[in-house]
Formats: sequence, structure tokens, C-alpha cells
Amino acid sequence: SDLARGLEAVGFSVTPFPVYRTMTNAPGARRALEILQPNRADIAIFNSPSSIQALVDVSSSPLPRFGHEVHVVCIGDKTAAAAHRLGLPVDAVAAEPSSRGLVAAAETAIRYRGRASQG
Repeated sequence: SDLARGLEAVGFSVTPFPVYRTMTNAPGARRALEILQPNRADIAIFNSPSSIQALVDVSSSPLPRFGHEVHVVCIGDKTAAAAHRLGLPVDAVAAEPSSRGLVAAAETAIRYRGRASQG
């Protein structure tokens, strides 16, 4: 990893071992794809790039365009960048990576009917 290389570059000995691994919950991701269709959901909130990747992993085609009926909100810039990279337009990005920030961004997305940016 970049962190390990950086630590080694300044003299640390690094022994990486995984204590956490992100895994796709396929049934949950498939259910999310079903729900995130126009007229079934108002907003989709993504709190990590891996949550967006999970949808891609279970989708048989590129992510569907949810349309203006479903607003996409991301917890931060990295998650928004992942959404754009995977073809998902983003309506709002939380100003702070917290529940409060997500709520404020969701309110902004609902009030502002146009796309904040086109990815």
C-alpha cells in the first residue's frame, strides 16, 4: 500500500496483515438495484466507494441511470469520484463526512432538481 511504502521510505519495517476486508453483500446490492429505479426511491446515499462498486459487481450491465427521480448523494469527494468514474451522476456531496453532513446534502439534492454535476 501507499502507507506501507511511505513508512518504509522513512525507515520503518512494515508487516501488513488484514484485519478488515470489504466484501460485497450480493443479495443486498441486488435489492438496492431493484429499489433504485425511478418512482421507487427519492434518494440514494452512498457512504463509501465500495458501496458503489458493490452495485457494479452485481449488475449485469453498467449501472442504470436512475433518472432525475432518484437523487444521488455521496459522503465525500472520494465516493463522488468513484460514482463519476462508474458512470453515476452525483447530485450532492456532504460538506462533512457525518450523518449531519449527509442529511444536509440530501436536503440540498431534493431542493435542487437539476444535477449538481454530470460525471
